[in-house]
Amino acid sequence: MSYSADGTRLFSCGSNKEGGSFLVEWNESEGVVKRTYHGLGKRSVGVVQFDTTKNRFLAAAVQDPQTNKYVDQRPSDGSVPPKIPPEFLTLVHSALEDSHSATRLSNSKPPFTFSPDICIVNFYSQNGRLGFHQDKAESKPSLSAGLPVVSFSIGNSAEFLYGGGRDVDKANKVVLESGDVLIFSGKARNVFHAVSAIKPDSAPISLITETNLRNPGRLNLTFMAVLS
Repeated sequence: MSYSADGTRLFSCGSNKEGGSFLVEWNESEGVVKRTYHGLGKRSVGVVQFDTTKNRFLAAAVQDPQTNKYVDQRPSDGSVPPKIPPEFLTLVHSALEDSHSATRLSNSKPPFTFSPDICIVNFYSQNGRLGFHQDKAESKPSLSAGLPVVSFSIGNSAEFLYGGGRDVDKANKVVLESGDVLIFSGKARNVFHAVSAIKPDSAPISLITETNLRNPGRLNLTFMAVLS
């Protein structure tokens, strides 16, 4: 059993008689089961992966834990995850076009022809972190082409570190606020990056009011083309 990073939720894993795994989320303060995740499979992550240490969900793709690579079917049973909603794809394409317009030079190339096939959803509580790393689980063609990573921040602000080498002490830092979009592509595609801190109580009041959030943290949606 594991607790969420903020200590308010307890997660318990188990297996059914067919060998499929499930995970139960229990809210300690309310004393009730909030939801149950089924069908994660025996040897591989299914449609949804949950990492209790990082409050991380993986959707719209499958990650094989034996190779740490993304695949289009779950090895254990051949099931296929759902597609990314078209509304999300529209947001990604609009962000790329706006970025190109804002930085365009007379001899610049047009935006990438880019259709993400994975969305990674991370939720960071007030003390959430993400270690210094590179995104390297994508296919070789995707990495070689420098296809972009497009990330949307929602909720509390985050201190984001990035740099060209492994030394986190030499990394640059920028604060990502709610509504910010981060894009790295081309030569910057393999940049090392991390989330070093979440700024408590920094989410816009309008967002908290509209969504009725009781314990706002930071929600991050990251879109990539990993199977291309």
